[in-house]
Amino acid sequence: MYYSTLIALLSTATVFGVLARELRKARLAAGLTQEKLAAKANVSREYVNYIERGKRQPTVGMFVRLCKAMGLHPPDVLESILRSKQ
Repeated sequence: MYYSTLIALLSTATVFGVLARELRKARLAAGLTQEKLAAKANVSREYVNYIERGKRQPTVGMFVRLCKAMGLHPPDVLESILRSKQ
């Protein structure tokens, strides 16, 4: 039981790590600083920084807000995450 729980946690951590990298890549591709993205998404720069470093896991709603603030379609970002996991 402990082993399967550990594997599940590692998998979750990996997914959020990939999500963090994809959001950072998208922000940079959009030519936005963390400050500008935070202002567009109506969150603090520190929160954007925590998400990008994998220190915080965004809710679905926050993920959608960040994607929209960058002009991205959230399912496209999720698809790129799935491709990077394969």
